[in-house]
Amino acid sequence: MPRRYKPHAWFYILFPGCFELIALSLVLILVDSEPLPVVNFVHNDATLLSGGLEDCPTSHDETCVGGMAIVSAYIRHHIATKSEPTLFIPKCDRTSPFVQMHPMTWTVNRLILHEHFNWRVFRSSLSLLTSTRDLAYLRTSDMPLLITNALIPPSNAWYDFTKLVYYDAQSRLAVMYVLTDSQPNSWPGIDSALNALDQIAEVNAGVSGKDRWIPLIVFDDYLGFDEFLAAVSAHKNPPQVVLAGSGLDSVWKYNLTASGGVPWVGRCDESTELSYRFRMFLDGENAVTNMTLVREDLKSLPTALKDAAYQDDQKFLRSLADAASVNDPIVGTSGTMPLTREGSTRMCMAGECIIGDLFTDAFRWKTGADVAFLPSGGLRGPGWPAGAVRVSDLWHALPFANTLCTGKMSGVTMFKLLNFSTATATFQSTYTDMGDRLVQVSGLRYTYNTILNNSRLTSVDVWDSTGKAYKPLERLKMYSFVTDNFMCDVFDPFPSFFGSTYIKGEVPGVVDDLLSQNVVGEYLRQLGMPYDTSNQGRLRNDTSSVTHLNLVHSKDACLANTYWNDPFKTCSPCLADSDGLHLSFSDEVIEVGTERGDNASSRIILSNREILDATVFLKNRPSWIGIRNDVANSTSNTLGEGEELVLLAGENIAFDLAVRTEQLEAGTALGTVSFGVLYAAQNHPGCSGARKDISFDVFVRVTPPPSLHQLSDGIRGAGLALMGIIILSSMLFSAWVFRYRRIRVVRASQPMFLYLICLGTLVMGSAIMPLSIDDSVVSKHGCDIACASLPWLLSMGFTISFSALFSKIWRINQLIYSSQHFQKVKLTEKDVFAPFCVLFVFNFITLLAWTLVDPLHWARLPIDNDWSNTYGTCRTEKSASITFLVAILVINIGALFLACLQAYRARHYSVEYSESKYIGMAMFGWLQVFIVSIPVLFLVMENPTASFFLQSALVFVLCMSMLLLIFVPKLIIFKKRNRRHHKSRDAISERAIAIVECALEGMAEEESGEDSGLNVSRLRDESEVRELKTQLRQSQDRIRLLEEQLQKGRAQSDTSASTCLF
Repeated sequence: MPRRYKPHAWFYILFPGCFELIALSLVLILVDSEPLPVVNFVHNDATLLSGGLEDCPTSHDETCVGGMAIVSAYIRHHIATKSEPTLFIPKCDRTSPFVQMHPMTWTVNRLILHEHFNWRVFRSSLSLLTSTRDLAYLRTSDMPLLITNALIPPSNAWYDFTKLVYYDAQSRLAVMYVLTDSQPNSWPGIDSALNALDQIAEVNAGVSGKDRWIPLIVFDDYLGFDEFLAAVSAHKNPPQVVLAGSGLDSVWKYNLTASGGVPWVGRCDESTELSYRFRMFLDGENAVTNMTLVREDLKSLPTALKDAAYQDDQKFLRSLADAASVNDPIVGTSGTMPLTREGSTRMCMAGECIIGDLFTDAFRWKTGADVAFLPSGGLRGPGWPAGAVRVSDLWHALPFANTLCTGKMSGVTMFKLLNFSTATATFQSTYTDMGDRLVQVSGLRYTYNTILNNSRLTSVDVWDSTGKAYKPLERLKMYSFVTDNFMCDVFDPFPSFFGSTYIKGEVPGVVDDLLSQNVVGEYLRQLGMPYDTSNQGRLRNDTSSVTHLNLVHSKDACLANTYWNDPFKTCSPCLADSDGLHLSFSDEVIEVGTERGDNASSRIILSNREILDATVFLKNRPSWIGIRNDVANSTSNTLGEGEELVLLAGENIAFDLAVRTEQLEAGTALGTVSFGVLYAAQNHPGCSGARKDISFDVFVRVTPPPSLHQLSDGIRGAGLALMGIIILSSMLFSAWVFRYRRIRVVRASQPMFLYLICLGTLVMGSAIMPLSIDDSVVSKHGCDIACASLPWLLSMGFTISFSALFSKIWRINQLIYSSQHFQKVKLTEKDVFAPFCVLFVFNFITLLAWTLVDPLHWARLPIDNDWSNTYGTCRTEKSASITFLVAILVINIGALFLACLQAYRARHYSVEYSESKYIGMAMFGWLQVFIVSIPVLFLVMENPTASFFLQSALVFVLCMSMLLLIFVPKLIIFKKRNRRHHKSRDAISERAIAIVECALEGMAEEESGEDSGLNVSRLRDESEVRELKTQLRQSQDRIRLLEEQLQKGRAQSDTSASTCLF
């Protein structure tokens, strides 16, 4: 019997423990394997309403299709069930009937998107930035516009309300929205995206984990996506996600060998009926590890999602739709608009229809195009009675938010378009598959024969706005056209006509944002009369015409003496037939004017409107004319005689002319420049070359160099030196007053007013500075400032000085008058400064009004009407300056007169208190100066140097005479008083000393005995000794009394001066 294995005792101990350890490890693994975090980005072009104005009357109605309420319901349900942050950036609705008819128009977007649904950013096309509507309610910082490649100047109202990158805090998505860069105010899409990516990288610097931002780009341009994707992926800071709003629905990982990054890419078709939700799975550093696409049907919301919030949303939107339906303004008037479409009736498919005439006329009026086209299939509506036309009538007539498309097409392409239209249209008033190919037009009329097969077009005439008549279609002429975006981009095969470059010079159609219904409304509004609804005969069926029109040429059909011109797809005649009449210069005569010694320049264009290429060469030119051209064969671009240039058919060439006036005298000169022409016959078999000379004249007016009569540095320096003397003197006299403000002569002259006199002369002397400024040292703006400051400095300085002088002497007069009449008077600073303040304020107000109403400004004026000989001066444009100047003169002459009057009253007073004598001397001198200088000023007005020196001298004489005649006498008095004071004090002291010495000498002789020659017996007499002592005592008393009187006199003088000052 085999031996059975018996486990070791340790087995029973360790096995259960191992099992528990394995189970615990599995639990930990499951805990660590939580799902990666997910964020969602929702993209769609949903409209504001769920359907049209009349749709979705209740939240459960089947007409509730699309709209923001359904988008919000999907997002709300997803967040509630998945707890995944979701970002949706809605698009601004500007074209729907609801937005156009609501009283708030475009701004209703903010009411719905932000105020109701609480979305915090929106997107729109670049054309929103240039709209002239009142969008203040839409422009807010709490719901900014997201456009990454917007180039917005600070003057644009959207400057502060547009974001280049939107940072969403909940999803951590940093979203960029790149639009087509072919519109105004756009920045190249690639450059703007790279700049935004660098900005996001800077924000992410130093940030880790869940706080990092996830760069996501929405590329909303249907062209150039592959190039854009390659560029942003190769950038040093690539995006993590790139979404394209066009193409088939798909998601993939972009990974190229040369790429710097490997972003996830998603493409989806912009739709109002589908919503695309991109789910992005993130790792711990917010890097996208995977992305999926979820499509959500906006046409039918599941019943489970129609919660109370959804019902409230639809109720709110229904109230806004009702308000829009009621708001149906009148845009104009018209005659009776006939029925266009009802049931199976299609009136516009049978021929010309009036509603088509109205829309195409409005298109052509708005854009100024030569011709307008519109397909018949989209036109509908019951029409309207004669009278008022409302917005709703236009939307019933064309219920599509189509915009305009403009470009240029040749007569050949227009023929091909109309030929296709008439060949395929059924011309029936009921619906047929090809009936909508019939084109409604404006600016032209065409005739067809419905009996003919294939080509039915028999004639096309285009309106000539110059001749006010219809003219036959020219096959090679370029016509500007306008249509709508549906016909330009979508309605096959018409995009091949409107985007044609078949003939050289054609410009493919470009779609703008001009809404068709708005354009028609503006057109009716500006007409000023009812629109004529009668048949205009633009589409005519002529069954009698059996010859169809054909404007298409072929190379094999070219006749003799013609050649195949491939750029124009035509058989062109040789030169012998065209005679070369269309090769010419833009001007027959060029007129230039310049100063002698300067070179004048001009430009002339040579146009080749021939159908042949041509070679031109310079034959003759005056020596003082140089000719340059960018395509010249010489390295200097200077065209030499005999040098040839090739000018292709239909092209222009520009010649830059340089006139060298150093070879000409002052006056006029006339020269002729001629070119030879050789047509390149060798490039056109069957055509022979021909020569033809063309020329133009150059008329030159040479003027001598201008004489500006500006100030030289020497005369300016002399004037500024005079100003420096005035300023230095004013400062030195002010310092002297401050230094000796406590002495009698200064206190009696009232230091405060002396300061003001110095300040006034300093300000008045500073006027020499603006007088010295002209356009040789500063710009015109600087000269304007100098001119404006001149009356301020002169008038205010004069007022300060003379009003201070008036106040000073008036105070002296008041004090002395009161003392003579034994009256007690107290004059405070307020009383003394009142006259000064009145004069100062009057001057200030007048000067301020002058500066605001009609300030002085710098101007150059001709001497003897010769603008080459000018001088600069300060002048005004209005007559108001004369009024202000008279007011200033009255105020200042009044101040001068009052000062003189007060000085005359104080003529008998001491010079310490009154300067009337010297003021009289000054005024007499000023009068002499003014009598002589004022006429001289008028005589030298046109000589700035003499005028400046004379004006500076006048200011200098006025200021220095005032300073010297006020202060020099005081300096003399101060010096004399100081010397007299010392002499008086010395005399008193010597007398006292003599008396004392005499007494002491007598006493000494008495003690010394009989050696003295005096009468000893008399000195010894006691009575005589007492008498001598008494005399000594009396002398001492007299000395003391004199000193007290001297002190009392000084005290009274100080008290009088203090009273004057305080």
